[in-house]
Amino acid sequence: MGGWVWNYLTAEVAYTYDFEGQTYRGIDSKPFLTETSVKERVEHYRAGGAVRVRVNPVQPQKSVLKQADR
Repeated sequence: MGGWVWNYLTAEVAYTYDFEGQTYRGIDSKPFLTETSVKERVEHYRAGGAVRVRVNPVQPQKSVLKQADR
């Protein structure tokens, strides 16, 4: 779990990805209303699991995770 943003608990998921021979790191942070939702989000992205990362090809240090892509 992350911290609090505007009185909402956040789920933070850290990830790494390779793009054109370089390794990058990102953090996906989303606010939720309940602790249960935060736990579900974090469980969805278990450590060591594979995920699809969407990368900006012009600025590859910018990326996002899409839960639907899991």
